Amino acid sequence: MDYLMLKGKIAAYKILWFSGAWSGWFVPGVNDLDGKFNINPVTCGGFPQKGNTMRRMWSYFYDHTHKYILCSP
Repeated sequence: MDYLMLKGKIAAYKILWFSGAWSGWFVPGVNDLDGKFNINPVTCGGFPQKGNTMRRMWSYFYDHTHKYILCSP
């Protein structure tokens, strides 16, 4: 999805929590598993998501301010 939406790959990202504090750096696939999980299957922008699966911290991008390091091809 990074390449499709951003024309590059996200190397690392931070999330601004509603408390006003920034998270530490998350690296996709390394340290970004969320403690919550996807209960029901959904489709987001044509990308299907299976139900009862773990989710990544980037799922907070939808409603939290965030910043990322993008590696362009």
